[in-house]
Amino acid sequence: MGRLSLHAGSSVAGTGVSSRQVSDRTRAEVFLRDGFVCSYCGGRTIPRCILVAISDVFPDELPYHPHYRRGSVPPVYWELAPEADHVVAHSSGGSSEAGNLATVHAMCNTRKSSLAADALPVITRRPHDVRWDGLLSRYADIVVAGETAGRRHSAPGYHRAWLRRFGRLADAAGII
Repeated sequence: MGRLSLHAGSSVAGTGVSSRQVSDRTRAEVFLRDGFVCSYCGGRTIPRCILVAISDVFPDELPYHPHYRRGSVPPVYWELAPEADHVVAHSSGGSSEAGNLATVHAMCNTRKSSLAADALPVITRRPHDVRWDGLLSRYADIVVAGETAGRRHSAPGYHRAWLRRFGRLADAAGII
C-alpha cells in the first residue's frame, strides 16, 4: 500500500489540488502589497518577525514562545501579527498565490474561522495609510538593540532572512 504526502508547493498527482501552505516570501509580498493593514478590520499590523525582535529587546515584558504556547504569549501577538489568509478558501479551490491572499490579523483570522461560509465577511482591499510600514523601517534597529541588550528568541539568520524577504537587506549590516 502506498503513502500520500503533501508538501508545500506540491500537488496531489493528477488532481491539480495544491498545498494550502504559503511561503514566507509570498507572505512578505502580501503584507507589503496590503500596506500592513488588516483586510477585515482595517487595523494596522506588525509582522511577527518584528514582534519577535521587540521581544528580544524586552524579553520579560513581552515574552515569546515560537509555538504560541497557551498562556505564554502576550495578546499583542494575536492582536497585531498578520497572517496571509485565503480570499477564496483552499477548500473551495483557492490557490496559495499572492493574488488570492489578504493580510489579516491573527485574531481576525481566528474569529473568521468559526463562522459559517455564508456569514464570512467579504474581503475588500482598502486604501492603506502610506505612512504605515508595520515598523519595517525600524526593524533592523530593533534587531540590533535586541542583539546588544536583550535575549535572542530566534535562530541565527532569522531576521536577515525576513529583511531580505521584505527587500530591506541593505538595512541588515551588522545583523547575524
